[in-house]
Amino acid sequence: MSPSPDEEPPDPSEDPTLRGGRPDAPSGPPATSADSHSPPSDIPPGPPPDPDLTINTDLRGPTDPGADVVFLAPPPSVGPDVPGYDLLDELGRGGMGVVYKARDLTLNRVVALKMIKPDALAGTGDVVRFLAEAEAVASIRHPAVVQVYQLGSRAGQPFYAMEYLSGGSLARRLKASGPLDPRAAAALVGTLAEGAHAAHALGIVHRDIKPGNVLFDEAGGPKLTDFGLAKRAASDATEDYAVLGTPAYMAPEQAGGRTKFVGPEADVYALGVVLYECLAGGPPFVGDPGEPWPLLRKVLEDPPPPLAARRPGVPADLQRVCLKCLEKDPARRYHTAADLAADLAHFGRGEPVSVRPTPAAARLARVARRHPAAAALTGLLLALLVAGPPLVVRALGRLAETDARAADAERARRAAEELAEANRRLAAEAARRTAEAERAKAAAEELAAAR
Repeated sequence: MSPSPDEEPPDPSEDPTLRGGRPDAPSGPPATSADSHSPPSDIPPGPPPDPDLTINTDLRGPTDPGADVVFLAPPPSVGPDVPGYDLLDELGRGGMGVVYKARDLTLNRVVALKMIKPDALAGTGDVVRFLAEAEAVASIRHPAVVQVYQLGSRAGQPFYAMEYLSGGSLARRLKASGPLDPRAAAALVGTLAEGAHAAHALGIVHRDIKPGNVLFDEAGGPKLTDFGLAKRAASDATEDYAVLGTPAYMAPEQAGGRTKFVGPEADVYALGVVLYECLAGGPPFVGDPGEPWPLLRKVLEDPPPPLAARRPGVPADLQRVCLKCLEKDPARRYHTAADLAADLAHFGRGEPVSVRPTPAAARLARVARRHPAAAALTGLLLALLVAGPPLVVRALGRLAETDARAADAERARRAAEELAEANRRLAAEAARRTAEAERAKAAAEELAAAR
C-alpha cells in the first residue's frame, strides 16, 4: 500500500522492492561508495549523486559484500489505497473529511471520492454523521444535486463515490469574474432552489448553502454539494442550541443557536444570501472569520444593506425577491424553495413576481405622482390627526421586538463561546492522542531495532 502524504516513507529494509536500487533497474552489481572501491580506469566517472537518492549502508549487494546500496525513495502517493479506485488528485479537505479525484476501475470513469481523513481521530459520532450525509445525498435525485454512485469502506472507515464536477465552484467564479448579470443570477439561484426543494420534499435541510458548496458540471449546470451539516427530520443528531454553518450564510434562527430546529426556510435564507452575493459581489454581512460573534450579531439584528447601494441598476423586482428571502422572521420569507424558484422564473421571463407593493400603497403612489402638492398637504393633515396613538403602539412593539432580539443575541453569544470552548477541547484531545501515537510508534521502532 502506498503511504499517504502525511506518513513516513517505509523502511527500505522492510520493503523487498527497494533492495538493490530501483525495482526496474538493470541487473548487475550495485553502486559502490568511493571510499571502499574505485572505478576501473577505463570507465569515465559518472555524474554526481542524485540528492533524491538515499544511501543505505546496512544493505549488502550479492556480488560485493562491502558495497553500499543506492535506492530511490518511493514517490509520494495521493492518498490511501481504496479497493476499486485509483486516486488521482486531492480536491479538498475539511476538519474531518477529504475529497479525492479518482478513477472507478470497474466502470472506467472519473469520480469524486469522499472519506474521513486517514489521519483524523474520528469517533463514532463522526462516522455516524458521515454515513448520514452519504445517505441523505444518495436519496435525492435531482439534476441540481450532486449524485452519489457508491458507498463503501476501507480499513473500517466509510467512503462514498459521487459524480466528479469539473467546472469549479461558484465562489471561485465570483472571485474571478465579479457579480453576475441579474438574469443569469436569477436563473442560477432558481436552479439551486429547485434542487433544495427536492431535498426538502424528503425532509432534508442542507443548512450550509453557500457559493463554495455550489459546483458546476462540465456543461455548466450548477449543483448543490456537501451535505455534511444536513438535517434529516427522522435522524437529526444536532445538539440543542448548537451553532452550525457558515456565519455569513446562516439564517437568523441558526445564528441564534436554534440550528436543531430550523426548517426549509433556513435554506431559503441562504439562497437569498447567494443571490445577493451574485448581484452585489459579496454577502450582505461580512466579518472576521476568527471572531464570528460580531458577524452573528449582524445577522440577528441588522437589516441587509440595500442592493441598490451596493450595485445600482439591479431591477426592483429582483431586489424585492432577494430581500424577501432575507427576512429575519422565517414566516415572512418564501414558504418553500419552490416558491422562490417560481418567482425567479417569472423574473427571467419578464413577468411580475409575487412580491409586490400592496394595492392600496400602489394606488396612493400613483396619485401622489400625479398631484404632488395635494398629496403632500393631505398627508400632513392625516399625520397630525392619526399619528399620535399609532406611534405609541409602534414604539411599544419595537421595544418588545428589541428585547426578543437581545435575548436571541445573548443565546447566540453563549452558543458561540461554547462552540469555541468545545473546539479548543477537541484540539487539545487530538494533540494528546497524536503525541501518544508518536510515542507508541517510537517505542515500536526501538523494539524492532533491538530485535
